[in-house]
Amino acid sequence: MAKKTLARLHRELDFPFEQGYFNYIVESYINGNFSQVKELFTAMRKDDAKKFLNYCVGMGEFETKTREYCINLL
Repeated sequence: MAKKTLARLHRELDFPFEQGYFNYIVESYINGNFSQVKELFTAMRKDDAKKFLNYCVGMGEFETKTREYCINLL
């Protein structure tokens, strides 16, 4: 399956900015929907996945936990 650009992914879900997509991944983690986290994270291209992981650095507890979960998906 071909990976999609972050721009395409966030537009498909009607988020105006990439941060909306990133927050959706974190919210999915908070809600315990780990299969959705995996689906959303693995749909991104490598460079965009790195952006997400960097986005989570220095944020709150849930972003840190989501980041750790996604790192384990790599």
